[in-house]
Amino acid sequence: MPSPFPGMDPYLEDPGGWLDFHNRLITYLSDDLNGSIGEGYVARMTERVVVEAVREAPRGIYPDVALVTRRPGGGVAGAAAADPWVRVKAAAGAEFREAGVEILDRTGNRVVTVIEVLSPSNKAAGGAGRRKYRSKQREVLASPTHLVEIDLLRAGSWTVAVPQDVARLQDPFDYLVSISRANGREEDEFDLYPIRAEDRLPRIAIPLGPGDPDAVADLQGLVARCYDRGQYARLIDYRREPATPLPAPKVPWAEEVLRRAGLRG
Repeated sequence: MPSPFPGMDPYLEDPGGWLDFHNRLITYLSDDLNGSIGEGYVARMTERVVVEAVREAPRGIYPDVALVTRRPGGGVAGAAAADPWVRVKAAAGAEFREAGVEILDRTGNRVVTVIEVLSPSNKAAGGAGRRKYRSKQREVLASPTHLVEIDLLRAGSWTVAVPQDVARLQDPFDYLVSISRANGREEDEFDLYPIRAEDRLPRIAIPLGPGDPDAVADLQGLVARCYDRGQYARLIDYRREPATPLPAPKVPWAEEVLRRAGLRG
């Protein structure tokens, strides 16, 4: 069963399920690029280890945030205070891995393009994941490497490299793909794909080395594959509102989409 929404499904933005969706999207994107970028390049998956303090980790994303010990038999009745039945010790931090894609020039083993799909951790103000992401972003922008940032999350702080006030000069949008080409940095140029929730996700350009045409990534096709193979239709309860609420003007549109799909009364 496909998603009822024509573009990005807002229910996929739920932090509790984002890690699975994110990793699927990165995997399929890497696979598709390796089938289209030619023998001179290789797309490979990368990972960045992030340790978030428990208080910083959005609920439902990260495992192993606490150690639990259960006492057999429970507490003792009577006037004295009962022993705790469960003793919980908060872990110092929750470790998780964020995946990305790098395209390498096979002949020189040089990173040509970095592709990032932003996560809730990247957009959480003050969190370790955001600090680590911004550090890598600065490194890429200071190098002769293209940077492609795919932001399919409406919640969180502005994180993509293009300044927010510049991007917001475009028509209103809900999601954004931002491309900083290495040969356009001196002019502070960005290629942008501003995306409304109502619209199909675009086919985006993936820049390669000098003289080679851009590769193309069908973002809608990739998200549809994630939805289908991840069996999200079985997991998502469309009777409730999405974890990140839609703006009020878009709520009637979303309700109509769900009604037409038979998912709302």
